[in-house]
Amino acid sequence: MIVLPENSDIIYFDIEGDGRSNNDKNNKMREEIIKSMPYIDEDYFNDPEHGTKWRQMKTSFDEKMREICPSYSSYKIEHKAGRNFNYDFAVTFLDSNKNLIKKVKLEFKYNASTIDEAPQFVSPMKPSQYLSQSFEEYYYFNYLIPLFQKFGLTIPDLEIYLKQVHGNSPKCLTESQILYYQGCKKSSKYNGTEKALNFYEECNKLSSDCITKFISETDLDIEKLNQYLIQSQDEKIYLLYKKDEFHLQFSNPDDYIIKTYEKDSNRYIATTKSNKKIKILLRWKNGNGIAYPAFQIS
Repeated sequence: MIVLPENSDIIYFDIEGDGRSNNDKNNKMREEIIKSMPYIDEDYFNDPEHGTKWRQMKTSFDEKMREICPSYSSYKIEHKAGRNFNYDFAVTFLDSNKNLIKKVKLEFKYNASTIDEAPQFVSPMKPSQYLSQSFEEYYYFNYLIPLFQKFGLTIPDLEIYLKQVHGNSPKCLTESQILYYQGCKKSSKYNGTEKALNFYEECNKLSSDCITKFISETDLDIEKLNQYLIQSQDEKIYLLYKKDEFHLQFSNPDDYIIKTYEKDSNRYIATTKSNKKIKILLRWKNGNGIAYPAFQIS
């Protein structure tokens, strides 16, 4: 059953600065609207408050679909959520007899008209597989153990830690993750206790120190990272949105074949076959020094 957006949901395409606390919610609402584009019609256009915006959006979107497949009679959009996919939508184009013309992968980026304007175009998990040594083990032995000892926290077993740290909420790190967000003023779990504030500050300092030192001692496995980049970007089309208009950018394989790289504090700066610069940032996605290490590549 298709659940269509409310007329007022179009306001999610007017938000410029999402802020981390609302980012996921706002992105999900925009993705729901895109998924519903085949069903947006006069009922939306006739809305007295939001109709003009809906018509503008639908016209711009259909123009981009026509650019991808000039001969289509209709199209269907399937939302591809989760870590198993390297793209957001599968779009199926059909002729007047409902026969398949082509199917494409779309990756959506908001508040950008080109990929260069986006914060990232891909975020590989388990970054150590693309590095000459394990970042997780490096952090565990050199930073996590003394940090947890200082604050009286239970030190997880290394084997369990390595298995769980790549999730958003590792069970073996529940105690430290709660304390971290109790000391983060932007978190809904913030309580401002002295221990929490000190732990939060220490985590951020140690994380920054660790990443800088680790990168200075560690090389990229270019061959393996290139394989990932080519596979993840293969035949992908970027659908971008900025200032009331959709844009398209088609992937070029030469943009993702790294030839050389340099080190710069918390990131690697690579030069690709097409002489494009890409930034490979090493970061934690759910609490600095706590959970979900990954690359952020832009």
